Amino acid sequence: MADAALENEYEQIKPNRLIDPFPVGGFTVRDVLSWDDGKRWELIDGIPRMMSTPSIPHELMVDGLYFQIRLFLRGKDCKPFNSSTGVILFPERKKSEHQLVIPDIFVVCDREKIKEDNIYGSPDFIIEVLSKGTRGYDLGDKRDVYEEAGVKEYWAVDNKMVYRFHLVNGKYLEAKYERTPDLVIEPVVLPGCEIIFEGDFF
Repeated sequence: MADAALENEYEQIKPNRLIDPFPVGGFTVRDVLSWDDGKRWELIDGIPRMMSTPSIPHELMVDGLYFQIRLFLRGKDCKPFNSSTGVILFPERKKSEHQLVIPDIFVVCDREKIKEDNIYGSPDFIIEVLSKGTRGYDLGDKRDVYEEAGVKEYWAVDNKMVYRFHLVNGKYLEAKYERTPDLVIEPVVLPGCEIIFEGDFF
């Protein structure tokens, strides 16, 4: 779970939409994929959350970060993905029926996890770009499930800060970086990949 400092700093927010009746044990991945409502849904512990339409600054930040990672990984075994691809966490456990996330950016190094419809298993590296409506969710519920699922490195980024969580002995160690025009961070799991934070939305 997130430590006391994180719980005090980040507001936890509830799912965007309440669904009634709520099934015993929660909804499943099959449930949310069957909803013909034109929306995209994530699912953590059987609780669905509707993904809102991202703002232009959010998309520009995602595109800028994704481009740098994709360029670095060209010709390498690890593959980058964006929010057009879903991730089924805990595929080897029954719990997988209730877990579906769609990160803004992520990297998978194990080709066996890459299937035609989704990624099955934990990415090695995930980045979520924070917004007012998702901040508590990304730094609360999502951080916790990424830690439990064994995501080796997780960044949460906004226009002021970068929060980096690196998995050590099954628990996340946190580092914080203030966003400055000369900020460069190298992911622990991608040695040599220098992510530059500069420009109007960086």
